[in-house]
Amino acid sequence: MEDIVYGLYVTVIGVTVVFTILGILAVTVYLLKYAGPKKPVAKAEKVETVAEKRVEEKINVEPSVDKDTLSMITASIIAFQDVKRRELEKIDLFRKYPGLSKLLYLAGIRYKAYVNISLQGVSKRVLVEEIGPGRYIVVLNGKKHVVAISRRGS
Repeated sequence: MEDIVYGLYVTVIGVTVVFTILGILAVTVYLLKYAGPKKPVAKAEKVETVAEKRVEEKINVEPSVDKDTLSMITASIIAFQDVKRRELEKIDLFRKYPGLSKLLYLAGIRYKAYVNISLQGVSKRVLVEEIGPGRYIVVLNGKKHVVAISRRGS
């Protein structure tokens, strides 16, 4: 009987210590949530379009690429980003945390899509695949172009 009472005492003390520590951690996390920097809350009514966002892009391209091909590559990457954003917004997780879409490549998920581009009366179907942050493979006219874009400003 003595052993059972001793076992109960040890169990009660252990459970009390564990839940006390968990309570302290919960209160600390709750208080840290309010101590951090304040972020402005985005309104759900405002929809960003590609034309509203000003982005400087630096594109490293081979000198053998002509201006029309460069224009098609740039337009296809912009259209790809818009398609990717619209597709991922359908998923609740990415709607709630849009920054997660930038981390898909870390999980080994490569997003690719066909986009239809019409430039100066020429309409083409272009395959664009994102291979990392700011890195794309663009298949245009059967030729594969690897493009690296670095963004500055917003």
